[in-house]
Amino acid sequence: MMTSRTGNRQSPARNSGKNEEVTDPFTHQGDFDDTENIAMLRPGSEVVGFRGLRATKRPLRKLAFGVLSGWLVTVVLSVSIFVALYLYSNKPVMSKKERREFNAIITGLAIALSLAIASNLNGMVGDLRWWILSRRYRSRRKVELIMEADSMLHVITLAARSRRFSIHAAALLWLFLIIGAQVGVASLGLCYSNNTAQKHALMVPGMVSIPDMSSLQTARLVSDKSSSLSAQQYTANSYGTVSIAYDMGTMDQVPGAGIIWFPGDSLVFCSDTTCRYVFHETATESILNSASNPTTVTTSRSIDASAICNSWPVKSGGDGTETNITVITDEGQETVFIPVAGGINQTTFVTNTSESCGVGCSSIYAFEASSTSPWYYECNITVGKVANATRSEHNVSADLTTIMSGAIALQGYEASSLINVTDIQYQAFPAESIFGTPVNGSEESLSFLLARFTIGVVAATADNNNDLSIDGMAPEVGSELDVTHWNLVTVILILLAGLQLILGVASALVANRVVVPDGGAVAVTQVLRAMASQDTIALRGGSTGESLQGPGRKCLWIYRDTKVSEGLYDLHMEVDSFTVRENSDPVERPSATAVGDESALKRAVGHGNTGQSEGK
Repeated sequence: MMTSRTGNRQSPARNSGKNEEVTDPFTHQGDFDDTENIAMLRPGSEVVGFRGLRATKRPLRKLAFGVLSGWLVTVVLSVSIFVALYLYSNKPVMSKKERREFNAIITGLAIALSLAIASNLNGMVGDLRWWILSRRYRSRRKVELIMEADSMLHVITLAARSRRFSIHAAALLWLFLIIGAQVGVASLGLCYSNNTAQKHALMVPGMVSIPDMSSLQTARLVSDKSSSLSAQQYTANSYGTVSIAYDMGTMDQVPGAGIIWFPGDSLVFCSDTTCRYVFHETATESILNSASNPTTVTTSRSIDASAICNSWPVKSGGDGTETNITVITDEGQETVFIPVAGGINQTTFVTNTSESCGVGCSSIYAFEASSTSPWYYECNITVGKVANATRSEHNVSADLTTIMSGAIALQGYEASSLINVTDIQYQAFPAESIFGTPVNGSEESLSFLLARFTIGVVAATADNNNDLSIDGMAPEVGSELDVTHWNLVTVILILLAGLQLILGVASALVANRVVVPDGGAVAVTQVLRAMASQDTIALRGGSTGESLQGPGRKCLWIYRDTKVSEGLYDLHMEVDSFTVRENSDPVERPSATAVGDESALKRAVGHGNTGQSEGK
C-alpha cells in the first residue's frame, strides 16, 4: 500500500482560516512514498506484507460443490423441458390458453437453460484464466483480453493478436462451445411443433346439431314427398342397399367421444353377429359459417343391430322354380311358402309386418336357392336402444327401429305384388351381390349380413335426416403438440448436461493447479495491484516506472500464487521488463519455471539485461 509522509502535512484544524494552495496528489510527488509500489515491481525484492491478494486454496469439497451445483441447475432445467414436452404432447387437444401456457413455459425454460449453460461456461473460463496467466509472461493487452475471456469479442481479439497456435485452438474451442450450446438449445424447437388437432376436438358449451331420429324422412327418395309407412319402408330398404358403400370397422376400432370424424372414416363397426353405429354431433355455428368447414365429432352415444338365425336344408323346390319348398327340420319335413319363384343363384328375404318379436325386432325368412345346396333360414333382427342417451332428442323412436330391423325384406310400394296378402313383403338379391352371397347354411354368416344391412339403414337415416339444434358440448378445432423427434430431444439434453459436467470437472482440475482468487471485482483488483501501481509510478515520473517501461523497453506480466505460509498464498502479478530489439514484436515469453532456467531469467530481469523474447 502507498503511505503518505505526515511530516509535511498539517491537519485541517491547524490551518483553519489560512489560504493554502491545494496540491494534486497525483502530480505532487513529494506528498507520496512509492517505495512499496516500486518494490512490488522489482522481481525478487523483499516486500513487507502482500504484493496482491491474501488467499487460501479452495478445498476439494468446495471445488466439487461449485461444479455440481451448476451442473444440477442444468439437469433440473433439462428435465423440466423434457417433462413439459411429455405432458403437453400427451394432451389429446389443447385450447388456445393451454397453447399459450406451453409456449411460455418452454420458452422460459429454454432461455433459462441457455443462460445457465453460458453462466457455467463463463465460470469455467473465469477459473481457467488464472491458470493460463500463470503459464507464461504476456503483454498487458493480452492479460486484459484473457481477463475478459467471457466476451466472445475479446476472445476473437485475443486470437487475432496472438501468433500462438494454442491460443487460436483455445479460442476456437471456446467459441465452438458457446455457439454450440446455444445452437443445441435452439435445435429443441425443431423437434416439436404445435399443429391443428387432427384427431380430438375441443369440447366447449354451445349449440350442437344432431340427427332427428323420430321418423324416417323420405324426401330424398320418394318423389311425392310422402311420409307414409310405405314410403318409409321403401326408403329403409333403399338406404340399406346403398349402405354397402360405407366404410366398416371392427368393434375394437369404435372411436371414443370427441374424436373428429372425417367423411372417409368408418361409419359402422361389426363383430360376428352384431354391428354398431356411433352417433355424431356437429357444432351448429360451424354449419352456419360458410367460411369454415363444419366440425363433426363422434359421441358416446351408439346403437346396435344384432341378428340370430337358424338354418335348415331344402329337400325339394330348392332350385327356385316353385313357391312351395320342403324343408328338413329337427321335427321332420315342413312345407314353406315362398311369395315368388325367383330361380337359382339368388336369395329371397321375406317378412310379415303383422308379426312382432318385440320392440325394434323383426322376423326375417330367407330362401337361398341353388341347384346343388339350397338352404332355408329363420332369423330375428333387433335394433336396440341408444346407449348413453341423456335427452329425449337422442333416442330413436320405436316405430323407426321396427322399420329398420325388417328393412332387408321391405318393398313399401311394391309389397306383395304377386299375392293378395299385403302384410307379407319380400326382396330378392342375386348371388353376385353382397347381401345375396350364398352362405351355404352358415347361421353366423347370414346373421352378420343381416346385422350389416340393418345398421346401414340406421347410419343412412342419421346421415340424411334433418338435424336438431340443442344445447350441448360443441366441438371446436384445437391444437396438439407433436414431438416428432423424441430421440433428438433426448440426445440434445443429455449432451448439454453431460458435456457441461465433463468440462466442469476438467476445468476445475486444471484451474486448481494454481490458487484461484475468491471474491468479486475487489479481489481481482488486489491481484492486479502491481499492474495498476506501474501506471501510478509512471504517471508521477518515478525512476522505477521509467526504467521498467520507457523508450525501447517492454513489460510482460505473469500470474503468481506465492506460498507465504502453510495454506496461505500471496496472489499477485509479476512483471518482466526487457529491451525490444529492432524488427521484433515480443508479446509473450515463457515463465521461468516453464523453461527451467529461473536464475537466468531473474538475472536478466533484475539487471535490466536486454534480449529478445523466447517465444512469440
